[in-house]
Amino acid sequence: MDEYHVCGVLLMTHPERAPQVALALREFGGVELHAREGGRLVVTVEGLSSAHCADLMNHLATLPGVAAASLVYHQIDNDNGPASVIGSGQANDNVSPSQETAP
Repeated sequence: MDEYHVCGVLLMTHPERAPQVALALREFGGVELHAREGGRLVVTVEGLSSAHCADLMNHLATLPGVAAASLVYHQIDNDNGPASVIGSGQANDNVSPSQETAP
């Protein structure tokens, strides 16, 4: 079964290091920066497996200047259609991301 994973991640950085962290994110395939405010960076991590995404998120958490990394959204697309898993670990089948709110 083919799967595709999209993870929403909040990176908390030391505010003075946020620009360097944002630049470092460009080095990672499957990682995209969507917003930056102060020391908060909103990032998506995409890949073909949860293990790949977890490895990327763990690496992001260890970048110099990153204080914390939190998974806030996880969507899995597969042969049965999309299933969204939000921060609480609860799965919501056939709900569009615009209809969900993270806890």
